[in-house]
Amino acid sequence: MQCFVHDDKNAAGVCKHCGKAVCHACAQVFDYGVACSEACATRLGEQDEMTQRALRIYGVGAYKTKVPETLIWNVLFGLIFIGFGVYEWMRSSKFENAAYFLVIGGFICLVSIVRAVRRKSLNC
Repeated sequence: MQCFVHDDKNAAGVCKHCGKAVCHACAQVFDYGVACSEACATRLGEQDEMTQRALRIYGVGAYKTKVPETLIWNVLFGLIFIGFGVYEWMRSSKFENAAYFLVIGGFICLVSIVRAVRRKSLNC
C-alpha cells in the first residue's frame, strides 16, 4: 500500500478517522491513533474524548464500579420514605395514613434496583 500523498513511499499506517494510508513523513501519531492531517487529528481527539466520557458514564473498563452510586442514594431515599410510613403506621395505628409513604418508598427502591440491573447488562 502506498501513501495517499506520496505515491513513491510505502504506507506506515492508516488514518484512524478517514482511512487514508500515510507514510512516516505524513503520519501524526497520538495515543489514540494515527492521523493524516490536522483536521483528522482534531476529530480523533474529539472521538477519544467521547469514548472516555462514555466509559465513565457506563462504568466500563478502569471506571467499572461494583455498585452504582445512584443506586445507593435512590434506595436510601426510598428507605427513608418507608421509614416514615412505618412510623406513621405505628403512631396512628391506621394503615391508610401510612400507605402513601410505604407505596412511594417501595416504588422508588424497586425502580432504582431494576434500573441498576438493566444498566449493568448494557453491552458498551
